[in-house]
Amino acid sequence: CLVWGKPTAPPRSAGTKPSLPPRIKAVTGELGCVTPYIVVPWDYEPEELEYAAKMLASSLTHNSSHNCLALEVLVTCKSWPQREQFLEAMRKALDDAPPRTAWYTGSKEKYNNFT
Repeated sequence: CLVWGKPTAPPRSAGTKPSLPPRIKAVTGELGCVTPYIVVPWDYEPEELEYAAKMLASSLTHNSSHNCLALEVLVTCKSWPQREQFLEAMRKALDDAPPRTAWYTGSKEKYNNFT
């Protein structure tokens, strides 16, 4: 929501035209998010854990992670007996994933500045 005007200005009555802001200028921005993926504890078969890990890893690596649905936060139950097995499957899936090219505008510069 963009609000302008003096805080002491009287409220507009119904039917009156809205005033224009002092300046009109185009503003753009990317609305990203931190997407959590939640793994529900269960007694999974090893193949199910591996499959889930591959799917979550692909969510993270798809499009070099340049999309709003990319996995950003992985939520697991700390006391889940298969947690470490699942996390190891995730690590393997990420290690096995081919490198992606960072194509998003400014990605290379941001990476170089960060590292």
